[in-house]
Amino acid sequence: MFIASILYRADLEAVTPVLDKLDTIVLPKVDTAEDVAFVDNYLSTKGNDINNRIKILACIESAKGVMNLKQICQAPRVDGLIVRVTREPKYVINVSNTTI
Repeated sequence: MFIASILYRADLEAVTPVLDKLDTIVLPKVDTAEDVAFVDNYLSTKGNDINNRIKILACIESAKGVMNLKQICQAPRVDGLIVRVTREPKYVINVSNTTI
């Protein structure tokens, strides 16, 4: 989580000036619900409109991410998944109203 959080913070700071124009952030290399929580916490500090509007599309790209899929799906803001455990994207899953 430590390395991911450093990379996530740099990316989030780069897009902060345009957060008011976004409704979804694609979050790469999500291995745990804590990865999503880090981004959720960052967005929660950016004002009510942004806090309530921006969703996360979590990219699952490792076996660890697959093993933690249930917790990732239950993490705040997660609105969908991209499951990519090979070189080519295989599945896009909307989890808004799905029970896993």
